[in-house]
Amino acid sequence: MLDLSGRQLYRCRHCGAFATSPTEGGDEWSFNVHGQVVMPGGDD
Repeated sequence: MLDLSGRQLYRCRHCGAFATSPTEGGDEWSFNVHGQVVMPGGDD
């Protein structure tokens, strides 16, 4: 089972990338594209 600790999981319909919403009080999203973590604001 996937534990998101109260966060929501989103998936892009176009490219299939996944993203989890920021933690409470946080301001960053967590992105995952083709199994690779992508830092928010990165050039990748």
